[in-house]
Amino acid sequence: MKKKKDLKKIYVTEDYPKDVLAKRKALQAELVEERKKGKIAFLKYDKLVVKEMNQLTSKEEYWSIIQAYSPTESDKKEDVDKIELFYQNLQRTVDTAHKNVILMGDFNGQIGECRAGEEYAIGRYGHGKRSKNGERLVNFGLENKLSIMNSFYKRKRIRNGLGLPKWIV
Repeated sequence: MKKKKDLKKIYVTEDYPKDVLAKRKALQAELVEERKKGKIAFLKYDKLVVKEMNQLTSKEEYWSIIQAYSPTESDKKEDVDKIELFYQNLQRTVDTAHKNVILMGDFNGQIGECRAGEEYAIGRYGHGKRSKNGERLVNFGLENKLSIMNSFYKRKRIRNGLGLPKWIV
């Protein structure tokens, strides 16, 4: 019955008890009236469901997907300024985004293991030492209530041809 509109040239009836059919018939006038007001209205069993148009298109239902690439880490003054400018621009972008945000990209940093108070941003599978860019990324995640998702999943450790460890998801 979910795909009734796909059935063409077929007569479909829905079996409701007599009392429900009577209630649905009584609600028809109210249904038409609500639709004339510009609202979305439909019958669900023996009830009239009415929704405002803006309820269906609220900002909470949209998603912003942001792709970012951070400058590489360096001790040079000009590179540090580039990184600072990158995070300022990124903060402005996140501030103007929808409530639901996916922020992804290459942040050129290692986040290391989770420290106390960082459980929201970093999962239990962070590893290694934290770099300066990693520190900035963790702080950015904490300030904006974002999680670094690849640290929440266990990775398999493999060895490449050089005998060096490599991590894969």
